[in-house]
Amino acid sequence: MSTQESKSPVTDQTLSQLIDAGIGLAMLPFSLAQKTFTLTKEETSSRFAALHARGEQVDAKIREIVNPVKFCNTVKESFSTKAAKQAKIAELSEKIDTLVELIATVAAKQAAESKTTAEAKPAPRKRAPRATTAKTKTPAKPRASRATTHKKDD
Repeated sequence: MSTQESKSPVTDQTLSQLIDAGIGLAMLPFSLAQKTFTLTKEETSSRFAALHARGEQVDAKIREIVNPVKFCNTVKESFSTKAAKQAKIAELSEKIDTLVELIATVAAKQAAESKTTAEAKPAPRKRAPRATTAKTKTPAKPRASRATTHKKDD
């Protein structure tokens, strides 16, 4: 039985190698899939990190340009300037109305004064037309005109 015992380890070894090879062959697609998954995961992680870094830079630039505090202050200023302008317009409108009333009263006073002065003064005398003589008038000689130049201001 010694020969069987000596064959047994070789056979066992061959059989175990055959099983290992079969399992290795069966596991080959899984190991390739695992390698592909790991590579894809690393590439995706690196791309995501790069995009995240670029996004932070763009976000910082946008926050500089469109600062929420600045934006709110600008909106407040525009509303406050509009309100101030409307208040100024209302004030000026009131002043104009007062001025128009004053001008109307002054015009009425002047009209009343001109009426009273026109009634108080006698009507101006009309001149009698001049008598014309039968003599024929000779036309007057035209004067020599003086040419003058005036400078106009532009």
